[in-house]
Amino acid sequence: MTTLTISMLCAAMFSLNLTGEQAANGKVNTTCSTYEHYIIESARRHSIEPEIVAALIYSESRWTPDAVSSKGACGLMQVVPRWARAPRGKRLTCDDLKDPAVSIETGTAQLARWRDEINGGDMHLALCSYATGADCKKNSRRVRAGKRYANFIFKTAAKIREQSQRLRVFTGDI
Repeated sequence: MTTLTISMLCAAMFSLNLTGEQAANGKVNTTCSTYEHYIIESARRHSIEPEIVAALIYSESRWTPDAVSSKGACGLMQVVPRWARAPRGKRLTCDDLKDPAVSIETGTAQLARWRDEINGGDMHLALCSYATGADCKKNSRRVRAGKRYANFIFKTAAKIREQSQRLRVFTGDI
């Protein structure tokens, strides 16, 4: 796991133009700097690289906390409410998942469960399962799409990591 400072995460994403963009409706999506503390803390809690969590948020919602998909997934991390559980087992609603702290923690915890309980520690398969809701050890069209999604997340996370390193060298933070 990399050690990434809060300021470096969003600086890297900003320089890669992954921090938010103007939506078709004219609204400007919030940048990652609003959520970087939640990302880093939740990533540490679940032993997931924060770059992967940030890449997931970028891919799933483009930093839009009230995003709702056509499949009913909600919030920054596009968690499906019927799969989401709060720490004490309470079912979460779509409105709950629109809270950035709840969405990031729930999505990161769900990714960790896919990694640890279903996919034997394999993050690539966990990302595939996160995208498809399926066991990605099987071979199907849905799983192939999930594996392409996982590759995209890894590539985006690698760009964030690489840019963070460049910024550390530039700022003398090495």
